[in-house]
Amino acid sequence: MSVGKICGSVFLFFALTGSAFSQDPATGLSVYQSKCQRCHGADARGNREISVALDIEFRYLGSAETQALTDLEIRQLIVRGKGKMQRVESMTAPNVRDVIAYLRTLGG
Repeated sequence: MSVGKICGSVFLFFALTGSAFSQDPATGLSVYQSKCQRCHGADARGNREISVALDIEFRYLGSAETQALTDLEIRQLIVRGKGKMQRVESMTAPNVRDVIAYLRTLGG
């Protein structure tokens, strides 16, 4: 089997089983509090001081617009960052999944 086929198979496996891995909203809340809350606020509506300092308006993470993002899109925002949001350093893949699971609880 070629290297390309092996890499493709591994990618396909993780793409298809990614949601099958454990996602724990309670752990996600804990990770959110330590990694995200400083900017996004305890209520996920944004830290006012950061908003003013960076001249940005935070979107509520439970908003329909945010909840419409796919898990992959949220994962990319966390891991890569976008615009004035820097990527989150030292967050493991399970932590990212747990934070996403927590964020999904906000959209109810």
